[in-house]
Amino acid sequence: MAFTFHITIPAGTPEENPVKEILTLEEGIVYKVQIVSSPATNGEVFCRLEDIYGRQILPLKEGSYFRLWGQVIEARYPSIQIETRGDKAKVVFVGWSPNARYSHTVDVTFLIVPGVYENLLKRVEA
Repeated sequence: MAFTFHITIPAGTPEENPVKEILTLEEGIVYKVQIVSSPATNGEVFCRLEDIYGRQILPLKEGSYFRLWGQVIEARYPSIQIETRGDKAKVVFVGWSPNARYSHTVDVTFLIVPGVYENLLKRVEA
């Protein structure tokens, strides 16, 4: 299953007060995440993904972020391991654009193998 979210980051959004959008996913295993922006972002939009407890998921290095230039950012299982069950079925998109003069939309897509979590690990790793 694919879940795509379109998140708008208003012009001038500071890092200290970023856009935080809760993305609710279906239970299963996330085997691919894509973050896509338009070239118009021109390196003025930044983002990361966190769990609902504020722990960073992507980029993998804690404290880092993606600077968006219109590229497709992609992460796949097993590099990322996102559980989507219960409260863990929520991912938080965090984005800011302190120097942007225009609002920008970022598309975040999660590809998920749906179903009962414990049985899925066997199917994904096979």
